[in-house]
Amino acid sequence: MEQMQQAAHLHRTLTNEQLQNANPLLGKHGILKIPDRKDPKQYPDGYVAICAIVKNQHQDLREWLEYHKWIGVGKVYVYDNNSTVPLLPDIIDMVQAGFVEYSYFTGMPRYRDLFRTSSQWWAYNDCVTRFRHRHRWLAFIDADEFIVLQDAAGTNNINDFMRGYDQYGGLALNWVVFGSSGHKQRPHGGVLVNYRQCLPLQQEQNQHVKVIANTAHLMTVGDDPHRVYYHDMKRYSTVNELGVPVPGPKSPPSHTKVALYHYLTKSEGEYMQKMRRGSAAGNYKAPEFFTAINGLATERCTRAVPLGLKCCPSVVAELGEDGVARQLLGKELAS
Repeated sequence: MEQMQQAAHLHRTLTNEQLQNANPLLGKHGILKIPDRKDPKQYPDGYVAICAIVKNQHQDLREWLEYHKWIGVGKVYVYDNNSTVPLLPDIIDMVQAGFVEYSYFTGMPRYRDLFRTSSQWWAYNDCVTRFRHRHRWLAFIDADEFIVLQDAAGTNNINDFMRGYDQYGGLALNWVVFGSSGHKQRPHGGVLVNYRQCLPLQQEQNQHVKVIANTAHLMTVGDDPHRVYYHDMKRYSTVNELGVPVPGPKSPPSHTKVALYHYLTKSEGEYMQKMRRGSAAGNYKAPEFFTAINGLATERCTRAVPLGLKCCPSVVAELGEDGVARQLLGKELAS
């Protein structure tokens, strides 16, 4: 069904053979094959996938997708929540290539403080219901959050890294929150290369987590964007990178092996745009929040800068040869 919807978006017709192969987990007579959950080869759509809800994020969505593909994510389910101009044309090549599965929906207003009435909860729950059997792991993150593996992870590949957590219900990733790094408007070269001022790693904002959930045990997303529920909550739980249980939306910051770089404000102009488009979770941030975050962003975090040059053709194209050369020579890192 999803492949047929994709074809309709792209004005393409699927052949009979394509229809028969539309769901790689269907065996003879349409019987669902249960994959060997410890073997990544049994997940033709990817061992690790991302569920994300976006709105009007035309400028930096491609970089975010390119980066996560580069670290080994097999599929991204993009839920376009009522963008003024649909995002599909910006990423149509990734949809055609099968890396992105795109859905456009108008969403709904959140009722008071109930996350389960929000557009974000609806998108996440739909992603779990329809796609969890295609993957071993589903990450629930936003398009301004980047999964960054540290040196202690021992690998640059998210699939290899996640195999170390197979015995758990899910892995909680602590934020590393970034400010505007002094940018008034969106800088050339996107996100990873340009934003370098972050909050101290142990700062309270970095207690927030997002979850990569083990689909063998996943039931549904939780009562906020920071946790999930499992079929057997007594037996399986979310843990941090060190294997310590994380029962709620926050946990003492731990970034030894992996971190979730959260480019919370980006430039001042982009933050104002973010305020105007609103939050799919129903949250509202005032202009004062921008000032507060930038006041706290006193540390210099440059690990992602070279990653932006390695991962992303869109970043290289936007920087141009001179910009890339300056980065490679280290002039920008030293500035």
